[in-house]
Formats: sequence, C-alpha cells, structure tokens
Amino acid sequence: MENKRVYIKFTIKNNDIFFKIQNLLKKDLSKYELTILKRKDLHLTLFHYGKPKDLFEEMYKYNQELSYTDFLLYFNQMIENSKQIISLSNKKVSTNILGISKIKPVSRMLDLFGSEDSQVIVLRLSKPREIFKIQRLLIEELKIFLVKCGIKHTTKFMSCSENLKWQVKYNPHISIAAIKRSSVKLPEYDFSGLQVLLSKIVLID
Repeated sequence: MENKRVYIKFTIKNNDIFFKIQNLLKKDLSKYELTILKRKDLHLTLFHYGKPKDLFEEMYKYNQELSYTDFLLYFNQMIENSKQIISLSNKKVSTNILGISKIKPVSRMLDLFGSEDSQVIVLRLSKPREIFKIQRLLIEELKIFLVKCGIKHTTKFMSCSENLKWQVKYNPHISIAAIKRSSVKLPEYDFSGLQVLLSKIVLID
C-alpha cells in the first residue's frame, strides 16, 4: 500500500454510456493521441489520499519528529475508521436513502483536468449535497489523523498538499480518456437526459 495510490471511489452501473462518448471522441479527435480508459476502470472519485509514502514526506517537512512507523499506524487507523463510514454509506446508497443513485452532468461540455503535459478528458458532474455529507465525515477522520501526526493547521496543510488538495475544492467528475496535447478544443455533445447510475463506494488501497 505504501507506494500505491489510496483513494475512495463510486463504481458506476451504466458505464456503457461512456463507451458511446469514447467512440465519439475517437472520431472527433482522431488527429490527437488519445488513450481511452477501459469501461471497468471508469469511476467517480469520492476521496483521494495519494500515495502514503509521498504523504509522509509532505508531513515530515512540517513535523520532523514524526516517524514513518507512527505515520503508518495513524494512517491505517484512519483507513479502518473510513471503512466504517463507507459501509454505512453503502447501505444508504443501495436503498437510495441518500438520493444519489443518479447524478447528472453539469453542462454540455467535457473538460480537461491535469497538467499541460498530460491531461485527462473528464465529464464534470453535479454536486449532490449528500455526497458532501459523506465527504465531510471522511474529512473529519482525515483531520484527526493529521493532528495525530503533529499537523496543527489541517485545512492549510490540505490546501498545500499535492495529495490532499483535491478534497479542499472537490469537483465530481469521471475520467474518460487521456490526451497528450493541451491546446485541443474539445467537442461539445448534448448530455441532456444523461444520468450516471452510481453503484457502491469502494476503498482502493
């Protein structure tokens, strides 16, 4: 786990709809180098921790008394507590108590995320209030972990962290393809009526 990216995701029931979007992209962006993501890998990221080893190196700059052994102990405690949040949330998702079994795109436009050298084509999604409720619970666990590791100003640290900054300004999206050219103008498609069906929350570690 130390060198693997740790994150929490929603799996998607109707990922076949993205197969159609990907085919349109292959046709409309045929002159660019595209890497189409496999349908089984399509997901909505809910929470991103990054690689534990990288996160420790960031934290060590703030607290040089923090040992890697203690860091892993606290990190694993946080993950176990987060699994309980996921388990309770999945029960609500399966019965649609949370009202987030369906989620809609925010506009007709696809978007680009990432650096100029390597960007990802994404479908941006709306931000249901209930998703943020789950996130807030996960963030509280994260802040407890940060304090244990000697990080006093948790929100400031998260904002500056390459691993955790995505949680400060969360933009729900689904990555569809990778592209190596940043100056591309993405095609516009009509996503009216499109609904993404969420399946369950999974922790990847």
